[in-house]
Amino acid sequence: VLLLQVNAVTSDMNGNIYVPDQSAMQIHVFNSNGEFITSLGRQGSGPGEFQSIYGVIVDINGQLFVNDIPQLRITVFAVEDGDWEVRHIISNEGGNRYAVESAGSGGELIFRQSPPQSPEPGLFWYEHELSTGTVEEGVIESDVLRFRAESVLVKEDLMMQLMPFSRTTVVSRAPDGAVYLVWNDRFELAVYDPDLNLTDSLT
Repeated sequence: VLLLQVNAVTSDMNGNIYVPDQSAMQIHVFNSNGEFITSLGRQGSGPGEFQSIYGVIVDINGQLFVNDIPQLRITVFAVEDGDWEVRHIISNEGGNRYAVESAGSGGELIFRQSPPQSPEPGLFWYEHELSTGTVEEGVIESDVLRFRAESVLVKEDLMMQLMPFSRTTVVSRAPDGAVYLVWNDRFELAVYDPDLNLTDSLT
């Protein structure tokens, strides 16, 4: 398999590796030994086809979530009798640009998006919001938790430059669907369950 444009890699509970290739519009699947298994998807607008691959995650049940921001949808793949198939397509209502950030074992989802923002010249912090929902219903409760991401320097011509060593909020996910947020601006590690309830924190 020739990999052309890869910007993220993830794995499942069995050690299988999922490599999204933005150029080929495919997700290549390898086993834990690095042996090629199959490729999923292609360029297009039909089921199982993508205009862009904006990150992939695998839940504890082995379902693969592929975020396709231009098409405003998330495609969910699952293995059935040894073959991969499209199990669900989650459509973003109202033109919102949601992506799945984390998935719980019972179908609970945490969505992430950047609300519309208009940076002005100077230092600017991008905001992101986390929402809750399910595979079947999509987003149920929006804008549950909001945080600032990386800072950028906005110049007079509105060109933006990422600020090095800026204080960012780091988001990570656990196999059970929980998310971890490192709030660097207040030196706190916070743990949220798949319903975005705060379950633990360390300062």
